[in-house]
Amino acid sequence: MHWDIASQTTNLYDQDVHIWMVNLQEHYAASKYYIKFLSEHERERAHRYMHEKDDKYFVIARAILKILVGQYMSLNPKKIDFSYGLYGKPYLDVKDPKNTLHFNLSHSGDLALYIFSKCGEVGIDIEIIKHIDELESIAKHILSYKENIILQSAPSDSKLEIFFRCWTRKEAFAKTIGKGLSYPFDKFEVISSLTAKASLVKVDEDPSLVYKLRLLDLNFCSGYVGACLFNSSVKKLRYFKCATYESFYLA
Repeated sequence: MHWDIASQTTNLYDQDVHIWMVNLQEHYAASKYYIKFLSEHERERAHRYMHEKDDKYFVIARAILKILVGQYMSLNPKKIDFSYGLYGKPYLDVKDPKNTLHFNLSHSGDLALYIFSKCGEVGIDIEIIKHIDELESIAKHILSYKENIILQSAPSDSKLEIFFRCWTRKEAFAKTIGKGLSYPFDKFEVISSLTAKASLVKVDEDPSLVYKLRLLDLNFCSGYVGACLFNSSVKKLRYFKCATYESFYLA
């Protein structure tokens, strides 16, 4: 998985997926410039965070999303006003459905991930791997019965990462279908064995999604895990690491 450093988007063709990674800390000093891209509602949302760092990280992550969407769609990012699905997933309300850009974002710690596609809904999630008290007890409420058996069979020093791998895969799926945390995580499966690649194994509500969607783990930085989901018809994936503020914002 190779990440190209970039300051501008490139052509996104119909059967492509582009994934972007941003180190929010590298853009931290420029948060006062990024806030001009946010709507009044988004600024109010940012100010609800108790800690200044979380406030600024939200501003940076949302502004960069608008800049990237603006580049892909040839729109002025300062004039982009997202609409939101029933469970909070942002989208562009465009007149021509053939010119739709599907996207999603997630951030955790100092990193943010974005995914873009023109061929169907997408979802992405990133998490820092951190200690969880009573891991297996919590997993019983999140993972399916078979997934819990797999987790319990894992070596003790790898259980935490396996849990977070499953969590990011499940988040990516729930965000793809637009239901987020409202969707019951124990009603679908994202791991078939300790050695198998990421895959959508079973979806109780709609078994056909196993064939329509492709699940992928993302490897990018020690201490983090990530996953994304996209249409199985996608032919090409490209990975970009956002340049520093000086290169990206001023590009």
